[in-house]
Amino acid sequence: MRVIMKCKIFIVFLLLLPFSAVLAQTVQPVPVDISTELVKIQGKVFYVHHVLKGQTLYSISRVYGVTQDEIHRYNPQVKGIGLQEGMFLQIPQQAGKTLPATTPTTVTTPAPTTVTVTPAPVIHDTVSMVTAISSEQQPNPNRYKPLDDISETIPTREEQAPIACRYEENLPDINQCEAYMYDPEKTRFQVALLLPLSAQVLLQQSAIDSAGAIARIRSNSDNFIEFYGGALMAVQDMKDKGVVTDISVWDVPDSQALRTLMNSQILNDMDLIVGPIYASSLAELLPYTAKHNISIVSPLDTQSETLLPDYANLFQVPPSLTCQHLKLLSGISSEKDNVILVYEEESEEQALIDVYKSLLSECRFLSLLPYKVVKGTAIRDVINKQLVLDKENRVVVASNNEALVSDLISNLSPLQSRFKYPITLYGQARWRTFEKVDLSYLHALNLRLVASFFIDYTDADVKNFVTRYRLDFNADPSPYAFQGYDVMRYFLTALHRYGPRFGDCISLLQTKLLQGNYQFRRYDPEGGFINTGSSLIRYTPELEIRRE
Repeated sequence: MRVIMKCKIFIVFLLLLPFSAVLAQTVQPVPVDISTELVKIQGKVFYVHHVLKGQTLYSISRVYGVTQDEIHRYNPQVKGIGLQEGMFLQIPQQAGKTLPATTPTTVTTPAPTTVTVTPAPVIHDTVSMVTAISSEQQPNPNRYKPLDDISETIPTREEQAPIACRYEENLPDINQCEAYMYDPEKTRFQVALLLPLSAQVLLQQSAIDSAGAIARIRSNSDNFIEFYGGALMAVQDMKDKGVVTDISVWDVPDSQALRTLMNSQILNDMDLIVGPIYASSLAELLPYTAKHNISIVSPLDTQSETLLPDYANLFQVPPSLTCQHLKLLSGISSEKDNVILVYEEESEEQALIDVYKSLLSECRFLSLLPYKVVKGTAIRDVINKQLVLDKENRVVVASNNEALVSDLISNLSPLQSRFKYPITLYGQARWRTFEKVDLSYLHALNLRLVASFFIDYTDADVKNFVTRYRLDFNADPSPYAFQGYDVMRYFLTALHRYGPRFGDCISLLQTKLLQGNYQFRRYDPEGGFINTGSSLIRYTPELEIRRE
């Protein structure tokens, strides 16, 4: 494997591990036993706790005698994941606490450079849960509020969605793709990986006055280094299958570096380019790649969708939000289900609300429920009037406000429990990062949400990847490492199977990945390709989180 670097990069991997929201006391948590496995990192001793099904951050913190904030501090990576069965948590040993009879393993890691961490956004405290239901509250079947405030000028879901989200016909001929005309003996490919590692900036920190700016640059650099590490593991796996890749890795932190690279002509003979990361840099590189007929992959930035209509050689990995919304709502019957659209009064998410109003406008039984947290339990009467007993109640929430979500489910769940309403709750991917939302209610309400990517830590391939990554890099993989592996594995498979012009046949390619679900379709007849695959996540009453 030949790796070309523009400069030496000093890599510091921070050990990042999952965290989760607190599970309420209404569900009996799975017992937590103190781990007998200890590890010493930078002179500090940690327990290595294996998360079992049904365990919660609250129950784990209580048993180990630490706060949830302390667990978060040493396990920050899963802001977008949440606590999952099969994860491993680093939990600091408390001074003076009796330890299990075992000797900690010493892990040698490079001394991390001090980083100034910018504070997380302030989240307003949620309203306390109220479980009492007055005797005057009774179920009110067949109470529907007509959808009378949706403008007729709002486009239909057919008009609103890109062609890739709406249609799956016109797929390439299978026989033609199986007999694709490229050199079948060619199993060695030239691939360029362009990442904003900012190595020179980090090596010359004095050039930047703001410590906050350095911290942000280093944080991004760490993420992209982890992406790089995952990509290299995919290259090695493909090599084991007989596909050899000459991968050139270039640090392109800005436009000047990118232009220098293009002027060098070194990219001319590439079979594939992965990156740059940001859509602004992609826009500069795309005319060059189109001229040389090189396929280029946008691995992380959803903003590259604006470039797809003009460049047939562009492949966007993150699925569009429209495709995700369509997938989330695909199971709702417009003729049979009682649909309740909940959104925040005076919301800053009006665009999201308008999208859901449009997508649900054809539903026969549709109610609108503007929601305001400060109304307290009075809102429960309003919710109760919207629910019915003889239909499935599909409660769709167009909000990422943690306080609203917590307040809504604390009012909705008691109604379900008392009156046995059949309820399915539909939420947003960001809910998985919420820390103050009652997880037991989400499970009881059969929450559905769609995520671009999802890591199942109980999956055998995921476990194997985590083990190998630890051995290679002395750290746990973050979602960026998983993404680097998936992107490189998928597109090297496409190269090997269909040749450098794999776009004509990529919609037929299906291969199991670690956290992604790739289904590429043309954005429009003349444009590039967008991934329409995403993961439907189900929270079940059995406290399971399933990916579909």
